[in-house]
Amino acid sequence: MWGESQLLLMLLHNLKNNACPKCEVPPGKLGGPPAWLNTSAAPPLRNYQRYQQLADKYQDTGEAKPIEKLAKKGVKGLFNAFWTLSRVDPAELPKPDLLHTIYLGMLKHLMEWIQDFLKKHDRLDNFDQAWSSMGPYPGFTVPKKAYRQVSQWQGKEMRNLG
Repeated sequence: MWGESQLLLMLLHNLKNNACPKCEVPPGKLGGPPAWLNTSAAPPLRNYQRYQQLADKYQDTGEAKPIEKLAKKGVKGLFNAFWTLSRVDPAELPKPDLLHTIYLGMLKHLMEWIQDFLKKHDRLDNFDQAWSSMGPYPGFTVPKKAYRQVSQWQGKEMRNLG
C-alpha cells in the first residue's frame, strides 16, 4: 500500500503513481513478492540517464516515439532535476528513517490493533491506568496522560511507546 511519502517520491521522480522509483516493475506486480522469490528474472533497474536521452531527443526532433517510450516506463515528465546530477542514482536518494517507518507506521498499526483487542475484551480502562502509572526508567519519560488522552503524538511519546 502506498502512503504519502511514496506519492511524494513519485512527484519528485516525475513518475506515474503506479511506478516504482527503483526498477521498471510492471504496475500490476507493484507491491508483490520480491523478484528473487520468483523464478523469472528481476525487473530492470530504472535507467535515468536513458530517460534524459529520450527527453533530449524529443526536444531536439519533436518525434513522438521517445515520449511513448518514457510513458511505457511510467515517466510522466520530460525533465527531472535528479537526471542532471552526475554520479547520483535518483532511486537511491530517498531512504526511510526510523521515525516514519517504525515509530509512526508499525507502532501506530500495532497500537490500533491492540486497542481494538482491548476494546473487544473491555480492558481499555485497565490499559490506560497501567500506561499512566508506569515508573521512571533511564531513557524513558513517564507519561503524564493516559494512553487514550494523548491527542497528538510527538517523537518522545512515540519512542516511549516503542
